[in-house]
Amino acid sequence: MGRLLGDVRRVLHRRFLLLMLVLALFSIGAFNYSFILLKAGELGVSEPLIPLVYAAINVAHTIMGVPAGVLSDRIGGKQTLILGYSFFAATAILCMTLPSQPIYAFLIAITYGTYMGIAETVQRALISRYAPEGLRATAYGIYYLTVGGCLFTANLMVGSLWEFVGGNAAFLYSTFTSILSILGMAILTAYER
Repeated sequence: MGRLLGDVRRVLHRRFLLLMLVLALFSIGAFNYSFILLKAGELGVSEPLIPLVYAAINVAHTIMGVPAGVLSDRIGGKQTLILGYSFFAATAILCMTLPSQPIYAFLIAITYGTYMGIAETVQRALISRYAPEGLRATAYGIYYLTVGGCLFTANLMVGSLWEFVGGNAAFLYSTFTSILSILGMAILTAYER
């Protein structure tokens, strides 16, 4: 147990903690794809066509994985993650502003899938760059514990806001946290130069 705590302390250096803070801030507002499917229903997509919206999310997610990795190698992981977080913010804004037409559900789905393809690829890659040599598995454990707990909380928060206040309140909350995360990642990027 003592060695485990020692390894955790070695991983939790200042740079890693700052990165985890920004990732947690984003994750505390990042809603699951199921809210996109609910929004699609509100936009008038009939129930038998909802799986096509889900397919659009997955296609965009799959297509964006490799370009996101290439972009991250070229311009840096944090800068690429800012782009991914911007696609998430755009998704939430589109959910609040687009008129109720079924076709817009697919635009929202593609935007959300693009965010997933960028963020899920790049976030995990950043962890290995911030972890001390020989402690990457511990760093990933801390990452998944932190992000997983925040995502669980985010979906409870977004679902509660949707249920008791309305969908726009839920999307506004997610827009706010993603904008704060974009600013946090930009500050972290500038701080490390």
